[in-house]
Amino acid sequence: MNLNNLFTLVIPVRDRHFNLQSIIKYYDGRPYRKIIYDASVNPYDGYLGDLEYFHAGPEFQHMSYLNVYKMVKTPYLLNCPDDDIMTQESIDQCVNFLENNPDYSVCDGEVVEWTPNTNSVFPAPKPDVFRARVLCDWDSMDILDRIRFAVVCCSRGCMHSVVRTKDAVDIMQNFINNPCICPLNFLDRVYLFASACRGKIKTLPVVQHVRTSNQRPDADRNMFNPDIAKEEIDGYGLKLDVLMQNKIDQEHCSTFAHYLSEQAEMTDIDAVEWVIELYKDHFALRSRHGGGGYYGPPLPLNTVEMPCSKDESSKIVSEAIACMQMGV
Repeated sequence: MNLNNLFTLVIPVRDRHFNLQSIIKYYDGRPYRKIIYDASVNPYDGYLGDLEYFHAGPEFQHMSYLNVYKMVKTPYLLNCPDDDIMTQESIDQCVNFLENNPDYSVCDGEVVEWTPNTNSVFPAPKPDVFRARVLCDWDSMDILDRIRFAVVCCSRGCMHSVVRTKDAVDIMQNFINNPCICPLNFLDRVYLFASACRGKIKTLPVVQHVRTSNQRPDADRNMFNPDIAKEEIDGYGLKLDVLMQNKIDQEHCSTFAHYLSEQAEMTDIDAVEWVIELYKDHFALRSRHGGGGYYGPPLPLNTVEMPCSKDESSKIVSEAIACMQMGV
């Protein structure tokens, strides 16, 4: 499989150039295009290896995603946070799966968290969500059941999954076209909904995303930096005080319900009404259970072994962490 013709890794960066040496160490020499898209005030002036670098200057986060996605010429892309690693083994497997299954729009694997101060690795919270995604028989579902499973029963974002480039560009453009859904609390939820409308979602039993735990001040969630969280650029802002659960209405849901009416035998009006009820259920379950989790029909969850606990994953994880430690 020639990844150079199929896949592009995009690394959006904002003000944390100290992480780039880790990214560059891990991906330098990999057989596909890698794009660092930098929305920092000042450009990065360090070693880049064979990664491409573009300095855009300060941009709204969603606009940066859209702009770098538009630079991609391959059919698949993956958005890699600047302080995490997406494993090469998972990239190989996910691209191969999507290439051979055109009715799927998303492919990913297990997320694990690495804690720098103890150098420990553990599965991301709510591991039953991963187990349920692995076991899910997407092929037996119609589009409405598929979306309900992905959004209500087993909600798991796909912003950092391998996705089809044309879908990623279209979905991010829809955010920019509709500023009312640009607050951060909408991002993962609407992106997941639109992706689930476009196709099925595959979760493979492989360590995919080695994520830096939020236990150090400069780790992950750069959007929660007060200066970034409060800024407004060209009329857009992350607006952390705006919660999607308080905006489940005609105005907001009509901006993305078309992803459903385009794929299902449903009018735009009916699609909006269905989406409103969908997200009412989503937030009701999260409120009842104190957050996310698996809330679907019974599945043999205990039959799924977490990939990070397997011996064959130790090399995959160790290779990623050896590079990530450079940024600490």
